[in-house]
Amino acid sequence: MFDVICPKDAKALVKFEEIALRLGIDTLYIVGDFELKSDKIKMIKAGERKASFIIKKADGVNDRKWLQNRDVDLVYGLEGVARKDGVHHRYSGLNQIMCKVARDANTMIGFDFGAVLHAKGVRRAQLLGRIEQNIRLCKKYKVECCWVSLADEWFEMINLEESL
Repeated sequence: MFDVICPKDAKALVKFEEIALRLGIDTLYIVGDFELKSDKIKMIKAGERKASFIIKKADGVNDRKWLQNRDVDLVYGLEGVARKDGVHHRYSGLNQIMCKVARDANTMIGFDFGAVLHAKGVRRAQLLGRIEQNIRLCKKYKVECCWVSLADEWFEMINLEESL
């Protein structure tokens, strides 16, 4: 099991490592330029340039381009695009064409647990509905998908396999 984290500084990595071991996470992908030293857990740099694991946050404009790019490993936040839902359907940021493109390029779709955790009220319900729709599309079109915590602080990490 893996998780993607966004620590604020290098000192926080020790606490992240300790919590990851407790949660059963064997690989941490770290967004940021930090010195990675660990004997207990596999830590890999993640980010946008010259990293071994390239992730991109959806912005509503370049999403299809990133899904087509074979160098991008994970695209997350498709459900967070600020577009109003219609009366009879949701604008979840993902459709059948984008699912087929992602499957052909072997790009994973990520769901940001941190966004759900920090959202309140109607916004949280809207995010969960859009995530549910995107999960259904991913299953139907056999696109690999995953939850990522994108935690800034160690207490935001969660064992996503046990919580779902």
